[in-house]
Amino acid sequence: MSALMGRRNDIKSRQVAKSAPSTPSGGRRVLVALPYSHISQRKLDGIFRYVCESSGWELNIMPNGSLLTPEAFRVIEQEGVDGVVVSADGVELALAEIAKTRIPTVLIGQTFFPRATDVAFVHTDETAIGRDAALFFLRDAHWNSFGYVHSRAPGTWDTARAKAFRATLAKHSAACREFPDPDHLGARRSEARLADWLAELPRPVAILAAEDYCAYRVLNACKKAGLRVPQDVAVVGVGNTAAICENAVPSLTSLEPDYELQGYLAARHLDKIMCAKRTQKEEHVYCGVRRIVARESAPGTNPHAGLLVQKALAYIRANACRGIGAHDVVSHLRVSRSLADRRFREVLGTTILGTILGVRLEQTRRSLLATEDAIATICARCGWRSENHPKKLFREKYGMSMRDYRNANKREVTQ
Repeated sequence: MSALMGRRNDIKSRQVAKSAPSTPSGGRRVLVALPYSHISQRKLDGIFRYVCESSGWELNIMPNGSLLTPEAFRVIEQEGVDGVVVSADGVELALAEIAKTRIPTVLIGQTFFPRATDVAFVHTDETAIGRDAALFFLRDAHWNSFGYVHSRAPGTWDTARAKAFRATLAKHSAACREFPDPDHLGARRSEARLADWLAELPRPVAILAAEDYCAYRVLNACKKAGLRVPQDVAVVGVGNTAAICENAVPSLTSLEPDYELQGYLAARHLDKIMCAKRTQKEEHVYCGVRRIVARESAPGTNPHAGLLVQKALAYIRANACRGIGAHDVVSHLRVSRSLADRRFREVLGTTILGTILGVRLEQTRRSLLATEDAIATICARCGWRSENHPKKLFREKYGMSMRDYRNANKREVTQ
């Protein structure tokens, strides 16, 4: 908090600065309030990535969102703050205090803010999660039934995931049964009911759980009902919570929302609001699934293949924009090219080179939206040897040129 000393000391001075021409984003002082969780760490990675690339802000990081009380914010406001990023539950009173000011604010995972200007919302695309989970299961045609297990603390996010999962299955003439998991029943009664419900479903059955904690209960219920995973029941969670997914027996396949992108876009939108010469209207941004991490609970998943591909993906994401090729990935894995490509086809349905190009192309797409840099500059920074190849791939995937895509996405809504 001491890093915020010596800045503008009252609301009036901030209002004057807001109406004046915008200043460079470097040197601005930004409060980041996050809950203490693995998800927040990923969001913080995205915020830092934007800061390193574009802004050079001074961050005041509050690693426990419960510390953001109205009183704490008033102290921070007096010391001076140019922008706020909040991703925490239970801070409604502090948000009401922030809304009284004109301080630019971005909310991650929140649905309401008392002020309708100079604010942006970054959301998880719940529809994308339900849809992608259904498509993941539909790659295998042998399922006799599908199910969705709701969270014990359901909300609109849970309902939206279930709706998208059900709708996607319906498009492929498949029905979905749902298991509500009310919290008032208690853990043991709920697990017993869940075991009975699973035992009644036509097998083999594919189950999407609302989140990883819920999926862990599904695995326990399968044991209670004497059901084999994944032979009788395939289970997929949401969140990719490593402590749960990697220690569950069997290990849990999980969809990972793009939390890092949420942090990155939150920072980018905050920068946009802080630099604007005029009051900005409320904006909403949506981020979808980053990846599906295949483990033992997934249908037809070879756990050794999943681990090999996970290791390769980590290397590719870190180095794709450095111009690496498939031979670099194979050298990193210390396996043969044929084995590596076979594992990639089993888990991802593509090759190593296809994965590299996909990651590189996605980074190119993000850079088109995140910066105003020339296309040639972006292509070089993303590891392409020339402009021609990525332009061709981009048009094939998105149906338009890079320039047209940039112009058509002024809304900056990311799926």
